[in-house]
Parts: sequence; structure tokens; C-alpha cells
Amino acid sequence: MKIKLLVGKISKAVIFLLLLMLISVPVNVLAQSSDTLDVAPGYQTLNLAVIGDTTTTGAPQDTNRVYRLQRGGVYLLNGSISNVKGSTLRIVAAEGVGAMPMLIPAASTSGSSSRPFSFSGNALLKGLYISGINNIGNPGDKNMLRMNATGMRLVVDSCFLDYEAQSFVRMNAPGQSVFFINSQLRNTMLPADPANGRFIDTRGNVEDTIYLLNSTLYVGSDAVIRDGGNVIQNVVIDHCTFYQCAGSNFANGVDNSHSTGVFDVSRCVNLKFTNNLLINVGFEGDWHAKTGPNSLLDTTDAPIICIDSLNAPSIAGESQRHYTITNNVWGYTSDLLNYYASTDSIKLFVLLNKYDSLMISGNPNFVAKNNLNDTVAFSNAPKDDSLLAYIKYREQTGFAGTNNPNIFADENGVGQFSSDPGSFGTGPNPFTFSYNTNSQAYTYAEHGLPVGDLNWFPDKYAYWLTPVVERGGPKIPAGFSLAQNYPNPFNPSTMINYQLPMTSHVTLKVYNVLGQEVATLFSGILTPGNYTATFNGSKFASGVYFYRLEAGSASITKKLVLMK
Repeated sequence: MKIKLLVGKISKAVIFLLLLMLISVPVNVLAQSSDTLDVAPGYQTLNLAVIGDTTTTGAPQDTNRVYRLQRGGVYLLNGSISNVKGSTLRIVAAEGVGAMPMLIPAASTSGSSSRPFSFSGNALLKGLYISGINNIGNPGDKNMLRMNATGMRLVVDSCFLDYEAQSFVRMNAPGQSVFFINSQLRNTMLPADPANGRFIDTRGNVEDTIYLLNSTLYVGSDAVIRDGGNVIQNVVIDHCTFYQCAGSNFANGVDNSHSTGVFDVSRCVNLKFTNNLLINVGFEGDWHAKTGPNSLLDTTDAPIICIDSLNAPSIAGESQRHYTITNNVWGYTSDLLNYYASTDSIKLFVLLNKYDSLMISGNPNFVAKNNLNDTVAFSNAPKDDSLLAYIKYREQTGFAGTNNPNIFADENGVGQFSSDPGSFGTGPNPFTFSYNTNSQAYTYAEHGLPVGDLNWFPDKYAYWLTPVVERGGPKIPAGFSLAQNYPNPFNPSTMINYQLPMTSHVTLKVYNVLGQEVATLFSGILTPGNYTATFNGSKFASGVYFYRLEAGSASITKKLVLMK
């Protein structure tokens, strides 16, 4: 199933239904105790539970299986967890309060360990703490969540991912979709090669969807999203907080400012980047001289978000693309601003550069507005000390690949589980990314909400979950519908009414009796509401035609008659 839905403001119920749809589970599955298998904490208990949950032929015992983990339990993984013959893998924390179940790779006799997950089919992870550091304190194998199956879907809900040596998510085959909701990801870096410090990497595959909602991502030495120069069909990033994420650097006079940045989303078909907070993002700076001959090498500044031509006519034309970049706040702390001001070799990243602006102005489906350059003071975020030490070392050594200081932020430190179990997990005094309610950012998002991850403001998150109509807003249609055109038969024009219950990428097209497309009445992103389109048949012959409305995975087709 290809995901064509671009989600804007959505309700709690819609989030739940979306998750269920993505992992192909009947709505009542999670309530069926017969499908749930409780897994006790311990060494390789989860591995054995999944591997052993098969018939004599090796097929899964229950295709609706949910593996439920104990809150506060520790699960040492003896090798990667994978799907049984490509069936959907679902691993969730038990309901209730208490610490997240901790999944920690177990070290071999050599001290190494496998990555936690290697997926060969759809997967749901919910309520889990997953470590990239093994039980003796060594980094495990890179790519914590490795997606190997073409067209697979991964949903990560309310999880905490900690430590990665290349990229938390490696999308290793085409047509994949990954969804992060209410989650935290932190500490992605390989000190010997800081270009390995990403959050999501498509490896240059043509992918379907990357979706980040109400999540916090912090401390990474490279791009948040790396597209490898290829196409991503849909990227939705809404109400997320990003802190101390480097992005690609622009050293040695190399100007790739239209194709690489912190978010390498230059060749998306649809991008929705809204209500986000970005502080010290692009912290390594744009390494060009501010003055003198070398300054001519950089004419556009390094962008946080990069936009380029699609150049993929078999996927979509430029007129079919839609970019919305609105209500975001981005900036730098005073420590970094002071350092940048003291050196001639660093220029600040900008949210959108001149090349981006040209792309936006040249496409009526591209919108960028209400974006604010400002900063906030977080309640308890990682300090800038290690970040500044890293930036200065990189500048002084000409971007050396050896002895780079790490920038990891961990309030508990790194240790062996046997002697220092408190070094794993979030600890008693975790980092928090709430900020002063007097700041402009606190009301800068749509509907007057705070920008960034709303989980840091529980009352605002609860309000955000409330359906718009209950807040006194306009009534949202209850369902997806397409009315019969009026008049019918018609000559030469007719009206077509339709309703949308949620923000979607919508197409409304007309076809002849041979199934050939003859007109596109609309193609783009629409918010919930009632809409009307007009079809003018003056250039077409009399006869029967069909009009088809598609929104997300839903579609309706009706017949109309042109009679001249």
C-alpha cells in the first residue's frame, strides 16, 4: 500500500486509526488477549519468543500477534529481532505507568553486538527504550532500525531511541514508509567519521513516506534526513523539536546548497514542514570565508531545508509537487552566536536560502511563510560546552577524521549494565525541552499553540488532541464523499461537490469511456472541508465520462454525461 496521505492537524482517534492501518491490524486486535503474548524480561527472552512463535512449517502461529513487554523490565537481545517470514512484527510496552521496557544488545565474547532490529516486513514498536550501546558499554552495530523489505512500513510510537553510530533508521529498499509519533531520538555520531551521525537515511532509494509528529530529536553530527539524492514521495514533519543537529557541512569551498542541508528533502513530491522548533540546527556552520575571494564560492548560504528540481518525470512533474513550510521557529543560542561572530570562516545556516526562495517563487504549489528566526531557553537541555569544543576542533584540524571529541549528551553517562545499570534509560533527571511561556515561540504555531513537540506542554498537547469543532472551529465533514455532478446531463459546464474529513493529498480527474485521462480538475493538498470543482466540457465531444476523486487511500468514481 502506497501512502498518499499528507497529515496536517489530526485528532487522537485519527492517529490511532492511522497506526492500525499502517501495520495492517484489525481495529480490535490490541484488545484481544488471545493475540497478545507476554514476554518476561531477561537474556534473549524476546529473541526466543519471536523465533519460537511458529508452526511446524516455520509460519507465524498468529499473524495478529502482539508481543507485550513488562514495564521496568530489561531485555538483553542476543542478535537482531526480525519478522517471522515477513509477517508484521508488533512489540509494545504493557499499559500503565512505570519505566519503559529497556531493549539492550547483549555483547558477544569479542565485545561486539548486533543491531537491535533488522526488519523483513511491517513493524510496530510502542513504548520502548532501545539502546544502541550494548550491556558492556560498547557501541553496537550501526542502524538500530534497519528496514530491508521493499514497500515495508515501520511505526515507532512513544519510544526512546538512544545512541547510534550511523543512522537510527536505514531505509534499505525502495517504497518504504517510516512514522515516528511521540518519540525521542538522541545521540547519533561516529567520532571517527562525523558524516555518520544521521537520524533517517534513505540510502538513495525512492521512498514513499517519512513522517515525524510531536517528537524530539537531538544531538547528531550530520543530517536529520539524508535522501541520497533521490526522490521521497511524502515528507511530513509537524510539531517536532530539533536541537544540536549538525547537517551536512559546506567545507573547502564546495557549494551544494541546493541539494544538501540538515533536512535533505530537496527532491520530495510533497513536503509539509510546519510548527517545528529548531535550535542550534546546522551547528557546524557553513565553512566559507565571509569576506575576501573565497567568499565568492558561496553565493546562497547553507540551508536547513533544501529544495531542488525533482527531475523525475516518471514519478511526478514540477506542477504536481506541493511544499508547505510554515510557522517554524529556528535560531541559535548565544554561545554559538558569539563564536560564529568571532571567526571569519563560518556563516550561519539559514532556514531557506536564495535558491530555495527561487524554487518557491517559481511554483504556485510551494508556500513558505510565518517562519521566525528566534531562540528559546529550554528548561533542561544539554549544554553547549561539548558542542563548542567539537566545532573548534573541527575548524582547527581542517575537518580531521581522527580524535574528534564526541558530542553525546547523556545525563547518566555510559557504563556497563552489570555494574552501572543506571547508565541505561532516561534516568531520574532527564533532559526536558519545555521553554518559557513568555517567548514568542509559545504561541507561534497554528491555532496559537507552542512550536515544537507538544509533549513538553501537556495541557497544550491535550488541547491539540481536541477535535477542532469542539474548540468552536468550523465543522469538519464526518466522512469522505463525492456528490453527483449538477447539472447532469450538462453543456458545457457542470459543478462537482466533494467533502474531506482530514488533510489529504487530493486528485480529482475526468476520464473517457476508454479510461483515458482527459482533465485534471484538482491535484494538491487540501485541509478538511467542503469543496467544489467545475468541469468545462466545451472542448470535448458529447458522451459519457467518469470523474474520480482520490484522497489518501480512498477513492470514489461517478459518471457524468456531456450532451451538446
